[in-house]
Amino acid sequence: MTPLLYLVLLIFLKEVSSCREEFFVENRPIDTRYGYQYNRYGQRITSKNVTINSTIICSNLYSLGNISYAYTEKEYQQFLLITESNISTIYPMELLSFSTITKLYLRQLHITDILPGSFTSLTRLKELYLNDNELSQLSNGVYNNLYRLEILNLTNNKIQQIENRALVGVSSLIQLHLRNNNISLLYNNMFEMLNHLEFIDISQNPLEKFPFNNISDVNKLILAETALSEIDHDMSDLSIKVFDLSFCQISTVNFSYFPKTEELDLSNNRIDTVENCQFLDTFSVNLDNNQITTVGTFRDLSHLSLAHNKLEIIEKSIVNESKLILCLDFSYNEISTIEENCFHNLTSLKVLRLHHNKINKIATILFRDLVSLNSLDLSYNKIGKFQYGVFDSLNDLQFLNISDNKLLDLHQYTFHSLSNLYSLYFDNNNISTLDGYDLLGHLPNLQKISLDHNPWNCKELVKIEQILKVQVYVVPGHSYDVENFRGVSCTNTKQFTSENVSKNVFKDVAQDIEQIINEGVKNSKISNLFNEDAAENIKKTINDGVKNSKIGNFFNEDFDKSKFVQYFDRDYKQSNFFKYLENYKFASVKHEQLNGSKMEKLTALPVAPNESNNKLLVFVTVILVVISVLLLFIVYFMFDFLRKMRYDKPKHPSQIELC
Repeated sequence: MTPLLYLVLLIFLKEVSSCREEFFVENRPIDTRYGYQYNRYGQRITSKNVTINSTIICSNLYSLGNISYAYTEKEYQQFLLITESNISTIYPMELLSFSTITKLYLRQLHITDILPGSFTSLTRLKELYLNDNELSQLSNGVYNNLYRLEILNLTNNKIQQIENRALVGVSSLIQLHLRNNNISLLYNNMFEMLNHLEFIDISQNPLEKFPFNNISDVNKLILAETALSEIDHDMSDLSIKVFDLSFCQISTVNFSYFPKTEELDLSNNRIDTVENCQFLDTFSVNLDNNQITTVGTFRDLSHLSLAHNKLEIIEKSIVNESKLILCLDFSYNEISTIEENCFHNLTSLKVLRLHHNKINKIATILFRDLVSLNSLDLSYNKIGKFQYGVFDSLNDLQFLNISDNKLLDLHQYTFHSLSNLYSLYFDNNNISTLDGYDLLGHLPNLQKISLDHNPWNCKELVKIEQILKVQVYVVPGHSYDVENFRGVSCTNTKQFTSENVSKNVFKDVAQDIEQIINEGVKNSKISNLFNEDAAENIKKTINDGVKNSKIGNFFNEDFDKSKFVQYFDRDYKQSNFFKYLENYKFASVKHEQLNGSKMEKLTALPVAPNESNNKLLVFVTVILVVISVLLLFIVYFMFDFLRKMRYDKPKHPSQIELC
């Protein structure tokens, strides 16, 4: 090989395989033994409130023995990062010149094998990152001399086997990461000498059994997405702060075996039976996405989540003794019954989720003790109305969602105690009227409201929005493909609601009856017997009697709240009610007096040919009876008036008896 070719080859290799050192600063207390540090340019600095570290970055390697870098020990910490390389095997003594580094990054290098003795010289190493490689096993003798190692990361490899003494020598290990491998078996004495171990993550492995012995100092154990089917080991002597058993295959849970924890996650299992809940000593329990139908009594919880299960009833014994609870989640179940006292004494509860169930009634005293509640979600149920007083104790409530129920109206006085309510959602109900001024009067702090997918009249909706927008943000809807106002669906067709019936139809009926009475008295022979003033007095007395009678009250009362209107509040366009009433009017009053009346217009609407008319006939009969009673009242009053006139008539002087 000529000298020129050799020189070119050296230059090429230097470009392909290169290393550089980068300095960085960590703002934390430092070891001041040396009394000075260096900046990123290697210049000495005297400040002792920062730490100077350096990372040696080497790339484009095919072997760790090919590193061309003159490494020398410095007063500051040095790390080694190998990147953009393809290293299949790590051999012994290849890292001998880097004996003082404290962190070693060997990620994404396609490593398949590490021979024993490869890390023997790294006696100061504290963190070793071997994640995202293709390792298939952990062999004995690889990590023996790493007695200062604190973090070992082997995540995202293909490890199937861990030899019995593979971790012997890493006595200072604190964190062990084995997530996403193919580990199915762990030896019982695997953690025997790891007295400082605090964190274990062996999730996403086909592990069927875990050795719970020799982990007394572990405070975070992650066994999620493994093949564990049961917990039959007594862990009550352990103190694991975070215990993750989600996405396993557990079907039965006996909480008397569980340790003292702060967070316990058993979600997404196959649990259908939960035993000895009273023995569980924890703050937070997640049992979402299981098949639980009944649970026992939990005590001293702060968070309990039972969403996506098969609960049909919430019994008072579930959380009645958990006086410190902050959050309850019973969403996505089949709950139709909630015992009245199930939330008794839960004065610290902040969040209650009951959405996506089959609840059709809320007891008046159900929320009585929830004086600290901030958020209540009752959406996606079958609630038809809220009883008066149901929200009286919720003075701190800020968020209320009652969307997707069967509410017919929104009685503002139901919310009179929610003075701190900030957001109100009632989409997808059957609410067609809303008094904006009244709502703002009862909810002075309301800032956000959502009311889409209700049977709004467009004109009424515009009025409501104009009233609310002064104080409240009305959430735009998503119904732009139909008639809408700012995305909130509405219609210009007159809605025959209970309000329309009470204010229009029955008002017209009362006026027509009054007109019939007035004309009947005016045209009767009896009225001709008296002078004009007497006739007017009779007519006035009759009108006052009608207005003050029960019959008058029948036509003047608030029909929105009456059972009568609720019974007849139906689709009047498809009924024969007005047709029968019009027939009666034609029989009583001349035809020319009814032209253009509201009744005539209503009877012009199409009528269903096959609809049963029995109830309508009954209604017409009732009207006829009412009118007959009125006529009897008139006759009675006439005779009474004549009788009084007879006795009160002045006598002729000749008829006066002298004493």
